[in-house]
Amino acid sequence: MNSHTTVGEDRGRALRRALLGNAAFSGTSAVALMFTGPAVAPLFGLSDPTIVHAVGAGLGVFGGALAYTATREQLSETHSLLATVGDLACVAGSAVLLGLASDTLAPLGIELLVAVAVVVTLFAGLQIRGLLRLGHDGKSDAAVV
Repeated sequence: MNSHTTVGEDRGRALRRALLGNAAFSGTSAVALMFTGPAVAPLFGLSDPTIVHAVGAGLGVFGGALAYTATREQLSETHSLLATVGDLACVAGSAVLLGLASDTLAPLGIELLVAVAVVVTLFAGLQIRGLLRLGHDGKSDAAVV
């Protein structure tokens, strides 16, 4: 292993950890939503748990994609950036939901939505920090070994 590879691995470590933490949180959230859909749905003003189950399934796919990205030998900056954009879109969607539907959400539903948005924002920030640590040295590289 040459020094360039070691540097790449060292620079990518923070991003890998952030992606894996996000994958674990997303996966855990997916399982929780899939198993507690009927109990969670009323917290969000829903009488049918179908949407909760769909969100859970989506989180499961997202978490799997995060884990896949984080565990590849070559860490894809593009995939990492797309994951971060997805996180930020989730936070923005949560803010829109709070703004448009807060009167139909139970107080605990609002608290859960805000708590998840805070955690997702933290992961996005850690991923951005990890991406910035990769550096480019004036070049555009799509993957870090």
